[in-house]
Amino acid sequence: MVASDVAQYVDDVRIMSPTEELAWLCSSKMAKALAFLGLQDAAWKRRMPSQTPGAWAGATVSSDGTIVRKGVMKERWEKLKLKVRWIASEIGLSDEFTPISFGVLAKASIDEGGTPEGKLYFKTTESCVGFLVYVAMRYTSMVPYLKGIYLSLNSWRQGRDDYGWADQKRKRGSQGGNARPDGNPPKWVDTVPRLKSDLEALLELTCFEDPPRIPVRPTSS
Repeated sequence: MVASDVAQYVDDVRIMSPTEELAWLCSSKMAKALAFLGLQDAAWKRRMPSQTPGAWAGATVSSDGTIVRKGVMKERWEKLKLKVRWIASEIGLSDEFTPISFGVLAKASIDEGGTPEGKLYFKTTESCVGFLVYVAMRYTSMVPYLKGIYLSLNSWRQGRDDYGWADQKRKRGSQGGNARPDGNPPKWVDTVPRLKSDLEALLELTCFEDPPRIPVRPTSS
C-alpha cells in the first residue's frame, strides 16, 4: 500500500491516500497543522475523497482503480484548439476545426493591416504560446512541436541563423532582420522553416472533439 502524500499549488493543497478513511485522517491532520501555524483552513472548500475529484487549476486527474489518467477541462481544451489554429492560420494552415473568424484573438493583427507573408504578430503569438505551454504540462507529446513557435518569436534577436537558432559563430552585436535598437521585439517576427511542420503536428494532436485522458506513467523508485 502506498503512503499518503500532499500536492500543493500556490495556496491550495490536495491529499492523496490509498483509502477513503486515510484520506479523511490526512485531511484532518493537515487542517490541524495549518491552524497551528496560524493559516486559515477553508473547510467549506473541501471535497469528498474520490478517484474522480474534478478539475484542479484547469487540470483533471482520475482513476478507475487500475489506471490513473490526466487531462484538462473541456473549456481549456477548446481554448487550446482555438489558439493553435489562430497561429496556424497566420501561415495559411487550417483544418475542419478552424473557425471562420477568430474574433478578438485576431483583432490586433487585423488592426495593423493584416499579417504580412512569412510573419507572425508577436504580441498575440506570445500570449498564445504561454497558454500552450500550460496545457502541454498535461499533454507532454505537444512539447517538441512548440519549438518552431519559440524560434519564430525569437528570430529577431541578436546572433540568430536562418532557422532561428542562436549562432555562436556570428559576430557579436549582429541582429536579426527585425531587430530594433531599443532591444524590444518588433510587432512582426519572421517565421522559421520548421514552424509549418510543427503546427501541422499540433493541429493533428488537437483534432479531438473532447480533451483526451492520457494514462499517467508511474515514476520509477
